[in-house]
Amino acid sequence: MGAVQALVARYQGVTEPRASLNLSQTAELFDLTVKTKDGDTVTLSISANVLLNEKEGGTSLANESNFSFVVAGTLSDSEREAIDALVQRLGDIAGAYQKDGWTDVEFLDVLDGDVIAGLDFSIAGEENNALTIAYSLNADAGTHTLAVNQNDYKYEIDAETILASTGLALEDNDVYLQYQQILIDTARSYKAGEFSGGVRSVDAAEFFLDGLEAILTPLTPDKNGGTKAPKADVEDTTRNTGNGTINSDKRNYQSDPGFAKENVLPRKSAAEKEFISGIPDFCASFNSPRFTPNASNLGEVSQMSLSMEQVTEVSVSPGTGKSIEQRYSYESVVSQHFGIGRDSVEHANLADKKQPGGQTYLYEVVKQAETLTRTLDMDTNGHALAYLEEKDSEKLKSTKTVENGNIKDIKEEDLTDPRANYSYALQAVTDVPLRAAQIRDYVDIQTLEEAVKLKGINFYS
Repeated sequence: MGAVQALVARYQGVTEPRASLNLSQTAELFDLTVKTKDGDTVTLSISANVLLNEKEGGTSLANESNFSFVVAGTLSDSEREAIDALVQRLGDIAGAYQKDGWTDVEFLDVLDGDVIAGLDFSIAGEENNALTIAYSLNADAGTHTLAVNQNDYKYEIDAETILASTGLALEDNDVYLQYQQILIDTARSYKAGEFSGGVRSVDAAEFFLDGLEAILTPLTPDKNGGTKAPKADVEDTTRNTGNGTINSDKRNYQSDPGFAKENVLPRKSAAEKEFISGIPDFCASFNSPRFTPNASNLGEVSQMSLSMEQVTEVSVSPGTGKSIEQRYSYESVVSQHFGIGRDSVEHANLADKKQPGGQTYLYEVVKQAETLTRTLDMDTNGHALAYLEEKDSEKLKSTKTVENGNIKDIKEEDLTDPRANYSYALQAVTDVPLRAAQIRDYVDIQTLEEAVKLKGINFYS
């Protein structure tokens, strides 16, 4: 396994004098466990001794490294090849992280889902920082999970797996673009993280987006160099003052991801294809580190948190047809401190608990939530019978102004747009009334199916 040998050789080099890496005194250079679908396990661990250089006030590596490579089971040629490609990519990620303290985490494009069932990966960085990755594939359930923690910027995403043969193109999918925009807008709105010791909001957004994109489009790797899904650019607000909205051409995509639990009526009608979102069901959470910059009030937390999901439920009635419900939702909380007047966010470290008083500042908490639920009833031939759409949203903002340690003003605002909450329904003219209490209008089947096609899915604007 050439990648393993190259990785060991690389880390033997960094233990030489004057090697430059951002490491904790544990010096865990590389720790990886890979599990294959056949039940084999490979464990690779590389560490080094760390000495404290008291004269220079820093740490340095002793000229000694420890290497462990253990295989439990018998690896086939395909397993060796898949693990080799994975080790090479994770080695590059580890090297970049230990050099710069932050890196792009992209590896699923080289992970062979036909061979590898999961991995656990960890790298210790400077001080208490670390990078950890956990990935698992449940082939029987048709789901997979990715959890990444980089310096306490972390996300966890559970999703249905989707085959490359479905032809899913995220850059053309309006639903994915809306989830993407939610993630970008939430991360960009959180300014306090960078000045509390974290990274720029644009870097955090890129990190989160990489995970969301990767888990929704796990591609079968190209043996000649790997495949990669296109990634949206995140606007760097330190250089550009635009609104950061991502636009796309509204093309007709023909993706047909299917549902893991559906085993009846496998062939989808035109109405159903127009109705479903085109991306697999998923649930995800994204969180920045938790900072408490005000030593006099530890209840004031600076943090960004976001959860979002898509859930599909299919019910089949023999001899009648089936009903499909898709729900799209998100909930975000962004809390942070702002300087007022000439004071910048960077210096909003507020009061010292030993010296009451301190800088004048504004503490702001913004909570947003939105859910769009769409339901399509169809007959046994796949023709639309009824369509229901309901949307609920909420946006609340609270602010507190503090001057010299004294609260001067507290404000609570409900910024919810009442027009964003509604219920809409149509039913085709049939002998069997469906959802009669909610029907707003009766139309013929052709008109109903055309309405479903043109309605689109809009839960974030």
